[in-house]
Amino acid sequence: MTRVRESTKEYRHGPADDLRSLIVGNGFVGRALAAELRSKGMQVLVASRHRSESVLELELGAHTRAGLARLGAEESVDVIVLAHGPSDPAWCERHEEEARSIHVSAARAAVSTGRRVVLVSSDAVFPGTEAYCDEDSDIGPTHAYGRIKLAAEQVVLARSTSCVVRISAIYGDRREGRRSSFVEECVAALVQRRTFKAPIDQFFTPVALTDAVKILAAVIGYGVTGLVHLGGATRISRFGFACMVAEVMSLPESLVEAVPGAATRWASRPRNSCLRSTDFGKRFGWSYVSTPLKVGIKAAVVGR
Repeated sequence: MTRVRESTKEYRHGPADDLRSLIVGNGFVGRALAAELRSKGMQVLVASRHRSESVLELELGAHTRAGLARLGAEESVDVIVLAHGPSDPAWCERHEEEARSIHVSAARAAVSTGRRVVLVSSDAVFPGTEAYCDEDSDIGPTHAYGRIKLAAEQVVLARSTSCVVRISAIYGDRREGRRSSFVEECVAALVQRRTFKAPIDQFFTPVALTDAVKILAAVIGYGVTGLVHLGGATRISRFGFACMVAEVMSLPESLVEAVPGAATRWASRPRNSCLRSTDFGKRFGWSYVSTPLKVGIKAAVVGR
């Protein structure tokens, strides 16, 4: 299980609460992180391909470098957080070069501004042969999304003041999101009393969205650099997770069918996608207690 202990320090964002952050990406994680930082009084700007009243427009691709340089200078930002897509593994498998161009160009553009960069990365950079992967485990992505995230990581980590945070599968309420997830597809199927086929041979350490943004905010506030892993406390199969969703929703677990991962749209995912950190407490000076899985799932599906 993930190495988590009761905190010996009260959580805080750190001594740099006056930092001005630019979050690239207004999706599931980016939007929640912006809300978390703002709730603590931190200054936040959000940039996305989809402009709105509170979101700055930023083209991701050939013109990312110029756009980020302009925003970084005009808005006087201190930290650039890369939390953008595309992040659908199936889409990236079909459009690997396009997805790589977007992710790598954004990483290079962010680094070129001279600001500190925080990249939200994934467990997908590992081959899945080990039950758990920590920061020192051998990398070796087996599918397009993992190769793309690894390429972006290498760009960011080349700058000593930057940080890469690899997070295991994040779950939460995605009703406002633009992309469907394993959890969202599971919930949608079960609510409609449809059978949901879930991989019984793929394991992960799911992280509640509230936990993920709390740790990302700490990375920003404390000025953490290098590589950080964040995984939930429970190692579970996707089938087991889906059964837990059914239980929380008071629905029959018979609606969840155990199948091989190869027979699902998550076929490209490795057998193991479980993360843990070897020196989390040393890096932060405190430890976090992850949200219990059933509690997190209940928060994610309430009102469905």
